[in-house]
Amino acid sequence: MTEFAAPKSRLPTADSQLPAPVFHDPKHHIKIYQGDCLEILAAIPADCVDLIFADPPYFLSNDGITCHAGRMVSVNKGEWDRSRGPDLSAMRPLICFPTVVGSRANMGTGRMPKRVRARFHFDERGHACSILASDFPAEFRDIIDCLDSFVLRKTHILTPGGGKSPISTAIDKFLRERGWAEKAFDIKILIDGEPIPTPTHKIDNFRNRVGLEVEWNNKTEFYDRDLNNFRLLKELRVLDVGVIVTRLSELQGLFDKLGKGASYGASTTHWDKLIPKIDGGGAGGCPLLLVGLGMNCYDPDS
Repeated sequence: MTEFAAPKSRLPTADSQLPAPVFHDPKHHIKIYQGDCLEILAAIPADCVDLIFADPPYFLSNDGITCHAGRMVSVNKGEWDRSRGPDLSAMRPLICFPTVVGSRANMGTGRMPKRVRARFHFDERGHACSILASDFPAEFRDIIDCLDSFVLRKTHILTPGGGKSPISTAIDKFLRERGWAEKAFDIKILIDGEPIPTPTHKIDNFRNRVGLEVEWNNKTEFYDRDLNNFRLLKELRVLDVGVIVTRLSELQGLFDKLGKGASYGASTTHWDKLIPKIDGGGAGGCPLLLVGLGMNCYDPDS
C-alpha cells in the first residue's frame, strides 16, 4: 500500500461516519459514496474491503503545454488538478493495493455477532456474509441462531459411525424447524428444442436460494460434490449463497485423546482439506460462507 500522509489536522477520527450513498443498487450490492477519499476510507469498517481502485489527481495542471492530435494544447484540467504545494497536495491522492486481492478477504464475517465469532471460525468468498445479511436476513438469522444453540458434545464424538453423525443431525434438525428442507433440483437445458438433463446433487438444507451443507466426517470427495453443486446452481441462477459447516483440523488432537483418532483420519472432511479445494476454484463464482467447528464450541461434560 502506498499512502501519502496528510497533516494530522485533516485525518479523520475513528468515530467518522459514512455519508449517505449518492447511488445504491441493492440488487447488485453496489453503493457509491462521494466525498474526501481519506474521510470515506477511514469510516469504512476494518477488514471489509477486497480491493480499492483509485484514479487520483496527479496535479499536472501547471500551465504547461502538450501535443494532442497534432496540436499544441494546455495541460490544465481544472483547479482540482492544480498543485497547492507539497503539504496540501499530499492530502489528495491515495493509492491502495490490498494485502489480499480477490475474494479471500473476510469482508463481512464481522457481521456475525461477537459471541458467535468467539466460538466458531469463519471464512468467506464473494462477500457471502454481506449478501446474506442484506438480501437474506431471515436465513442469516437462522444460521446465527443455529450456531448459537450448537454444542460439540463429547458423547456425540464418541458415537460409533455407520450412519449420519449426531452432530450433522443436530444442525439439520434445527434448520428443519425453521423451514429449511432437503432440496433436489430437476434441471434440463434445451438444445434445439431437445431437453438435456443436467443432474445436480440434492442440498441437505435449502431455503430461499441459500444452501447449507454439513460435512463432519465424510470422505473429502464430498467437498468436491458440494462445491461443484454450488457452482452449477449459482450459474443456473437458483442459488445465491452456499454455506459449508465442517470441523476444524485442530480437533484431531482431541479425537486422538478420546481414542477416536482412527475414525477421523486425514482423508476425511476437515478444514485443511476444504480450503485448497475452494482456492482451486471448486465453487466457481458462488459466494461461500465457511463455518469451522473447533475446540471453542466443545463441551467435555456433555
